[in-house]
Amino acid sequence: MSSPSCCPYLAIKSDPLTRSACLEIPNYCHKLDRPRAVRYDYQLEICRNISYPVCPLLSGAQIPDPLIFEEPERLPPFPSGYQPLVYSLAVIALLALAAVLLTAAPPPAPPQTTPSPRSTVYILPAPATPLPASHSPLPTLSSPTTPSPLPTSSSPSPLPTASPGPQLATPFGAGPYLVHRVREGESYEYLAALYRTSIEVLTTLNRPPTDRALFVGSDVVVAPATTSTAGLVALQPLFLEKDTPAQDLAAQYNVPLEELRRHNAITTDLVTAPRWIVIPK
Repeated sequence: MSSPSCCPYLAIKSDPLTRSACLEIPNYCHKLDRPRAVRYDYQLEICRNISYPVCPLLSGAQIPDPLIFEEPERLPPFPSGYQPLVYSLAVIALLALAAVLLTAAPPPAPPQTTPSPRSTVYILPAPATPLPASHSPLPTLSSPTTPSPLPTSSSPSPLPTASPGPQLATPFGAGPYLVHRVREGESYEYLAALYRTSIEVLTTLNRPPTDRALFVGSDVVVAPATTSTAGLVALQPLFLEKDTPAQDLAAQYNVPLEELRRHNAITTDLVTAPRWIVIPK
């Protein structure tokens, strides 16, 4: 996961081997015993370039948290001037509730007096009159219907998982580059804003049709935080499913071996899968 131009302790919270380059998935500092989210501007200034060794956390120095870490959200304190009003409203609500309960209570039963033995009257219960034969039977309760299950919301996109090489949205190579899979509604303008790059950089790397159309499920090469097209060439994303010698890849796609190594930061003869690489067009 690490490279000479990025801090090896910067990764997503659930996986210290995978790094995110988009704002929706924050990166955490795994140098700490309990990883904390790192401010995005601090990542761009220190963590994501060759100056990361100057970070005070690597030397054990103490600096104010807001300079590096995201502050947790806190609820604003309750204004003190509204407390008497709140107390008054609470008392009024309790009194109104008590008045409703007293109004709805049944009237008290009259006191029962014990009659004297002389005035005791015994009232025999009247015999129950049977229902006529033509009386319709009482309706039977129907079995309760089973409610339809509520529709479940779609599961969120899973976070990148650890692997021997870079996966989707994980920077790698000399750019650094990353591979983005297009989803519905996305455009080059959206990707340029998401990764803080420019439309010119995206079109230089991918050479789209003249109408710059994007297709759902297609893979786009991105150079995050890059706005200049100087030195950029068109690249083709390729996902390796098995270990392949770098020499074989260069021969298969007819590209110089050194160019293939440079664009993908490959330092070994064998490219370990699974991972993404880019092929110069």
